[in-house]
Amino acid sequence: MKFPTNAQRRRGLGPVGKGNVHGLLVHAMIAVDARSGSCLGLVGGDVWSRAGVNPTPHGERPLAERESVHWVRTAQQAKSVLQSAAMVTVVADRESDMYPLWASVPDENVHVLTRAMKDRALVGGGTLFATVAAAPVAGKREIKLPGRDPGQPKRTAKVELRHCEVVILRPQQERDLSLPPSVRLRVIEVRETDPPEGVEALHWRLLTTHDIADAKAAWEIVGWYELRWTIEQMFRVMKSQGLQLEDSQVSTAERLVKLAAVATRAACVDIQLT
Repeated sequence: MKFPTNAQRRRGLGPVGKGNVHGLLVHAMIAVDARSGSCLGLVGGDVWSRAGVNPTPHGERPLAERESVHWVRTAQQAKSVLQSAAMVTVVADRESDMYPLWASVPDENVHVLTRAMKDRALVGGGTLFATVAAAPVAGKREIKLPGRDPGQPKRTAKVELRHCEVVILRPQQERDLSLPPSVRLRVIEVRETDPPEGVEALHWRLLTTHDIADAKAAWEIVGWYELRWTIEQMFRVMKSQGLQLEDSQVSTAERLVKLAAVATRAACVDIQLT
């Protein structure tokens, strides 16, 4: 969340993004019904303002001192809230591509599904991206994609699907040695075969703890990943397409944090109603 500030009026807000930009960070998780796509409500999250720039490099800090810990903490919150559900799948985008999430969150009824951001070393040699790229094509179909930005039209992408099982090594730079030395996952690659001229081709590499017996199961998981778009809609409602939270003139970071928490709840209710 970026708020207008100047050198004389920072409102106590910390830096966000690149350059001289100040604001808040909101990490929220919502529950979405896997069959209907309906938003069921908020199940976890946090709102905070950075105290400043941490001088210690990200890779040299323990997980508890990195902002990426919110991916694990929020998923654990959701597990508690949704403990009566028959099955929960934590779905997230590339920012959640982190070993501690796969190694600590899943259990008998809770799975993880995230888009891969980086290539990874595998047990027995080889790398994640090369291994899935070498898998045979398991199916082809069309996927409907929403516009990336407001005003952009929807489009249909013709894609081919590959999937296989991999065992990912714990990264050498991972400081938490209590995590298992490897994690067994399934990877699905969805690649657009004939994108329109001037349009970036769709290319998803999805990592999940779900078993994948065949192409039908893989396509179902791809469909679950597509439901992640619901939370993007919720954040748009908070910002430019609804509550206009970033235009708030509230004077202090402490009050803006409270306002952002209320706005997150209100935007979620708006998505439920619409």
